[in-house]
Amino acid sequence: MGPSSNMVVQQYTGLIGRPARMLYWSLGFHQCRCGYKNVFDVEGVVIGYAKAGIPLEVAPPLASEVQIKILFTTLGHTDVYTWSGRDPKGLFLFILGHEATGIIEVTVGLLVAEVAKSAGAFRIIGVDIDSKKFDVAKNFGVTEFVNPKDYDKPIQQVLVDLTNGGIDYSFECIGNVSITRTAWECCHKG
Repeated sequence: MGPSSNMVVQQYTGLIGRPARMLYWSLGFHQCRCGYKNVFDVEGVVIGYAKAGIPLEVAPPLASEVQIKILFTTLGHTDVYTWSGRDPKGLFLFILGHEATGIIEVTVGLLVAEVAKSAGAFRIIGVDIDSKKFDVAKNFGVTEFVNPKDYDKPIQQVLVDLTNGGIDYSFECIGNVSITRTAWECCHKG
Protein backbone atom coordinates (compact mmCIF):
# COMPACT_ATOMS: atom_id res chain seq x y z
CA MET A 1 0.00 0.00 0.00
CA GLY A 2 1.11 3.52 -0.43
CA PRO A 3 3.23 5.51 -0.84
CA SER A 4 0.86 8.33 0.24
CA SER A 5 -2.45 8.39 2.09
CA ASN A 6 -4.20 9.43 -1.14
CA MET A 7 -2.75 6.39 -2.90
CA VAL A 8 -3.93 4.13 -0.07
CA VAL A 9 -7.47 5.51 -0.42
CA GLN A 10 -7.33 5.06 -4.21
CA GLN A 11 -6.10 1.48 -3.85
CA TYR A 12 -8.72 0.73 -1.18
CA THR A 13 -11.63 2.16 -3.18
CA GLY A 14 -10.25 0.51 -6.32
CA LEU A 15 -10.69 -2.79 -4.50
CA ILE A 16 -14.16 -2.25 -3.03
CA GLY A 17 -15.56 0.67 -5.00
CA ARG A 18 -16.83 3.92 -3.57
CA PRO A 19 -19.64 3.08 -1.18
CA ALA A 20 -22.30 5.51 -0.09
CA ARG A 21 -21.17 7.32 3.02
CA MET A 22 -23.27 6.22 5.96
CA LEU A 23 -23.80 9.25 8.19
CA TYR A 24 -25.67 7.47 10.95
CA TRP A 25 -23.29 4.53 10.96
CA SER A 26 -20.44 6.85 11.95
CA LEU A 27 -22.59 8.17 14.80
CA GLY A 28 -23.09 4.69 16.20
CA PHE A 29 -26.49 3.85 14.74
CA HIS A 30 -25.16 0.63 13.19
CA GLN A 31 -28.24 -0.15 11.10
CA CYS A 32 -25.99 -1.97 8.59
CA ARG A 33 -25.82 -1.25 4.89
CA CYS A 34 -28.66 -3.52 3.86
CA GLY A 35 -28.81 -2.19 0.30
CA TYR A 36 -29.11 1.51 1.16
CA LYS A 37 -28.10 3.56 -1.86
CA ASN A 38 -27.42 6.85 -0.06
CA VAL A 39 -27.76 8.73 3.21
CA PHE A 40 -31.41 9.55 2.44
CA ASP A 41 -32.23 5.83 2.53
CA VAL A 42 -30.62 5.63 5.97
CA GLU A 43 -32.50 8.73 7.12
CA GLY A 44 -35.71 7.07 5.95
CA VAL A 45 -34.94 4.05 8.14
CA VAL A 46 -34.30 6.31 11.14
CA ILE A 47 -37.60 8.13 10.53
CA GLY A 48 -39.37 4.79 10.19
CA TYR A 49 -37.88 3.61 13.48
CA ALA A 50 -39.12 6.78 15.18
CA LYS A 51 -42.66 6.37 13.77
CA ALA A 52 -42.74 2.74 14.90
CA GLY A 53 -41.47 3.66 18.36
CA ILE A 54 -38.30 1.60 17.94
CA PRO A 55 -35.56 3.21 20.05
CA LEU A 56 -32.21 3.99 18.48
CA GLU A 57 -30.53 4.01 21.86
CA VAL A 58 -30.19 1.10 24.24
CA ALA A 59 -31.77 0.96 27.66
CA PRO A 60 -29.59 1.39 30.74
CA PRO A 61 -27.79 -1.81 31.73
CA LEU A 62 -29.44 -4.26 34.09
CA ALA A 63 -27.75 -5.81 37.11
CA SER A 64 -24.57 -7.67 36.09
CA GLU A 65 -24.52 -5.85 32.72
CA VAL A 66 -22.39 -2.94 31.55
CA GLN A 67 -22.97 -0.41 28.81
CA ILE A 68 -20.08 0.25 26.47
CA LYS A 69 -19.73 3.59 24.72
CA ILE A 70 -18.22 2.90 21.31
CA LEU A 71 -15.51 5.42 20.49
CA PHE A 72 -14.15 4.02 17.22
CA THR A 73 -15.11 1.37 14.70
CA THR A 74 -13.24 0.11 11.69
CA LEU A 75 -13.78 -1.90 8.57
CA GLY A 76 -11.84 -5.13 8.81
CA HIS A 77 -10.84 -7.39 5.96
CA THR A 78 -14.00 -9.48 6.45
CA ASP A 79 -16.12 -6.34 6.11
CA VAL A 80 -14.33 -5.38 2.90
CA TYR A 81 -14.71 -8.90 1.49
CA THR A 82 -18.41 -9.08 2.37
CA TRP A 83 -19.09 -5.59 1.06
CA SER A 84 -17.35 -6.47 -2.22
CA GLY A 85 -20.16 -8.86 -3.06
CA ARG A 86 -17.83 -11.86 -3.42
CA ASP A 87 -18.93 -13.39 -0.09
CA PRO A 88 -22.17 -15.40 -0.55
CA LYS A 89 -23.11 -14.62 3.08
CA GLY A 90 -22.99 -10.93 2.15
CA LEU A 91 -26.27 -11.34 0.30
CA PHE A 92 -27.98 -11.25 3.68
CA LEU A 93 -28.06 -8.66 6.42
CA PHE A 94 -24.62 -7.86 7.82
CA ILE A 95 -23.13 -5.29 10.18
CA LEU A 96 -20.09 -3.33 9.08
CA GLY A 97 -17.55 -2.07 11.55
CA HIS A 98 -18.17 -4.73 14.17
CA GLU A 99 -14.60 -4.34 15.40
CA ALA A 100 -14.73 -1.51 17.90
CA THR A 101 -12.98 0.28 20.70
CA GLY A 102 -15.02 1.58 23.57
CA ILE A 103 -15.16 2.36 27.25
CA ILE A 104 -17.36 0.82 29.88
CA GLU A 105 -19.91 3.42 30.87
CA VAL A 106 -20.24 2.39 34.47
CA THR A 107 -17.85 4.79 36.14
CA VAL A 108 -14.45 3.62 37.23
CA GLY A 109 -15.18 5.04 40.69
CA LEU A 110 -18.01 2.56 41.15
CA LEU A 111 -15.72 -0.29 40.18
CA VAL A 112 -13.13 0.93 42.68
CA ALA A 113 -15.83 1.04 45.37
CA GLU A 114 -16.97 -2.48 44.51
CA VAL A 115 -13.42 -3.83 44.72
CA ALA A 116 -12.80 -1.98 48.01
CA LYS A 117 -15.96 -3.53 49.45
CA SER A 118 -14.96 -7.01 48.31
CA ALA A 119 -11.52 -6.46 49.89
CA GLY A 120 -13.18 -5.79 53.26
CA ALA A 121 -13.42 -1.98 53.43
CA PHE A 122 -16.24 -1.02 55.78
CA ARG A 123 -16.27 2.74 55.14
CA ILE A 124 -16.22 3.86 51.51
CA ILE A 125 -16.74 7.55 50.83
CA GLY A 126 -17.79 8.54 47.34
CA VAL A 127 -17.11 12.07 46.11
CA ASP A 128 -19.01 13.54 43.18
CA ILE A 129 -20.59 16.84 42.19
CA ASP A 130 -23.78 15.00 41.18
CA SER A 131 -25.63 13.89 44.33
CA LYS A 132 -28.10 11.89 42.22
CA LYS A 133 -25.36 9.29 41.73
CA PHE A 134 -25.38 8.26 45.40
CA ASP A 135 -28.32 5.88 45.07
CA VAL A 136 -26.48 3.95 42.37
CA ALA A 137 -23.18 4.19 44.26
CA LYS A 138 -24.74 2.49 47.32
CA ASN A 139 -25.30 -0.61 45.19
CA PHE A 140 -21.55 -0.77 44.57
CA GLY A 141 -20.57 -0.45 48.24
CA VAL A 142 -20.29 3.31 48.80
CA THR A 143 -21.36 3.92 52.41
CA GLU A 144 -21.14 7.74 52.45
CA PHE A 145 -21.38 10.36 49.76
CA VAL A 146 -19.86 13.84 49.73
CA ASN A 147 -20.69 16.54 47.20
CA PRO A 148 -17.95 19.23 47.05
CA LYS A 149 -20.61 21.80 46.06
CA ASP A 150 -22.19 21.42 49.51
CA TYR A 151 -19.13 22.86 51.29
CA ASP A 152 -17.37 26.21 51.46
CA LYS A 153 -13.96 24.67 52.09
CA PRO A 154 -11.79 22.44 49.85
CA ILE A 155 -13.07 18.87 49.61
CA GLN A 156 -9.76 17.46 50.84
CA GLN A 157 -10.23 19.39 54.10
CA VAL A 158 -13.83 18.14 54.35
CA LEU A 159 -12.59 14.55 54.03
CA VAL A 160 -9.76 15.04 56.53
CA ASP A 161 -12.27 16.48 59.04
CA LEU A 162 -14.85 13.77 58.31
CA THR A 163 -12.31 11.00 58.98
CA ASN A 164 -10.47 12.57 61.93
CA GLY A 165 -7.15 13.09 60.17
CA GLY A 166 -7.45 11.74 56.65
CA ILE A 167 -8.37 8.63 54.75
CA ASP A 168 -6.26 5.50 54.29
CA TYR A 169 -6.64 5.10 50.53
CA SER A 170 -7.94 7.44 47.85
CA PHE A 171 -8.57 6.88 44.16
CA GLU A 172 -9.00 9.52 41.49
CA CYS A 173 -11.21 8.03 38.78
CA ILE A 174 -11.84 10.73 36.19
CA GLY A 175 -8.35 11.37 34.82
CA ASN A 176 -7.97 14.92 36.11
CA VAL A 177 -4.52 15.96 37.41
CA SER A 178 -5.83 18.53 39.90
CA ILE A 179 -8.29 15.97 41.28
CA THR A 180 -5.39 13.51 41.61
CA ARG A 181 -3.63 16.02 43.85
CA THR A 182 -6.84 16.53 45.84
CA ALA A 183 -7.14 12.76 46.30
CA TRP A 184 -3.55 12.64 47.60
CA GLU A 185 -4.07 15.61 49.94
CA CYS A 186 -7.06 14.01 51.70
CA CYS A 187 -5.00 10.98 52.85
CA HIS A 188 -3.60 10.87 56.37
CA LYS A 189 0.12 11.31 56.80
CA GLY A 190 2.16 8.14 57.25
